[in-house]
Parts: sequence; C-alpha cells; structure tokens
Amino acid sequence: MNFIYQEIKEACYERTICSCEKCRSFCKKMPGYLIPDDIYRIYKELNKQRDSNISIGDLLSASPGAIVQTQGSIFRTPTIVPSRSVNNFCIFLDNDEKCSIHSIAPYGCAYFDDHMSKEEADERSRLGLSLIMKNSLYKMIWNFLWEEGLRSKGPEELRNE
Repeated sequence: MNFIYQEIKEACYERTICSCEKCRSFCKKMPGYLIPDDIYRIYKELNKQRDSNISIGDLLSASPGAIVQTQGSIFRTPTIVPSRSVNNFCIFLDNDEKCSIHSIAPYGCAYFDDHMSKEEADERSRLGLSLIMKNSLYKMIWNFLWEEGLRSKGPEELRNE
C-alpha cells in the first residue's frame, strides 16, 4: 500500500459506495478531484485496459480548485479533476450513468457522497487538499494542463450551474 492511501486508511475513511441519483449528480455537475496517487493509478490502469497509450490530457483537467481558509488567509488549492465529456458530465460516467472506473475512482469521488455531513466532507477535503499541497509533481501536472488550456471551471461556478 502506498503512503497516501495509508494516510487515508489511518484517518479511518472507508470508500463510499452510494450511487443514488443525488450522488451521481456530482458526476454530472462537479466530478471529484484527484490526489497525487490517483493520477498514476488511473492512467496506468486505463492504458492497461485499453492496450493503448492514453494521454493524461485526454483524461484530466486543471481546476482553479477549492477556496480554502487557513489561519485567516483565503487562497485556492489548484486541483486536477476528470475531464468533461461532450454532455459536460465526468468523462468516466458511462451511458448508463455508472462510473466506468469505479474500482479506481479518484479520492474526491471514492471517499465522498451526498449523505455525509458537511463536517465529515470538510474533514476529508482537508486531508485530500493537504496531500495535494505537499506534492510537487502534482503541481507540475496541474501547470501543464492549465498551460495547455485543459481547464475546468472552479467549484463555486459549477455549483451555480
């Protein structure tokens, strides 16, 4: 088990499994963000499944990220999110409205659902965002996606759509 998922396990987070309409609405409106380990794991698995060489730019986008406040400072934590399909849903949501990568879903999908309290979701978000902020390779990939114009709207914009 890699270090990041060890931290998640130590935090006692269990993967969520709900796929009700409310939980699927996130896939349609605001797909969950990836933590550093998600990028390699998803990329590796999809290339293995499809026996091809998929580009990270085919799968992911740079989001301006969540607005967070720490010690009185307000800032954004840029995040990497799944790209959007032509219908503007998560690229991994299939025609039957099922996650095509459910077993390897990003942290922001696998550990959140619509039924948890705001406090629980905020706690999980803080862990995920702290993992992102510690990882320089994640920042480099985010910068690459942003510079290439592979961008997503920020969470506050997506919530208001």
